[in-house]
Amino acid sequence: MFSACTIGQFNHKTLPSTSFTPHHVKLNLTMNDFEYLGETEISVSKRTYLGMFTCLDSINGVYKDIHHKTFTTLYGNHNIQINKNLNQAVYKVIEQYPTADYFVSVSHTKEETRLFGGSRITYKAVIKAYKLKIHN
Repeated sequence: MFSACTIGQFNHKTLPSTSFTPHHVKLNLTMNDFEYLGETEISVSKRTYLGMFTCLDSINGVYKDIHHKTFTTLYGNHNIQINKNLNQAVYKVIEQYPTADYFVSVSHTKEETRLFGGSRITYKAVIKAYKLKIHN
């Protein structure tokens, strides 16, 4: 009764095979494979009052409108560790080196001046830009 509902003939074959897709790919790069483009210092200055009120003064030395914000994140397999306060200043690196392939955060500093009832804080970071060399 069940065989009457099946029309056609089915053949199934099993052949030994293997995949040529590699499990791991290793790329050996040295500093000779990179072209150094330059470095940029980024900064953010802000004031805090009573430990909870914050006022942003400048981004990269320029007073910024509080209604216009630009956040840039540099990332890859391992995110570049940049202080969260500097996220609004990273755009400067992208603008100066738009053709860069890699960015390396070199140093971070935090300058704090204590005021009566608050403080003035300036965050700075130096980021270097690199581009892959094309070998013929």
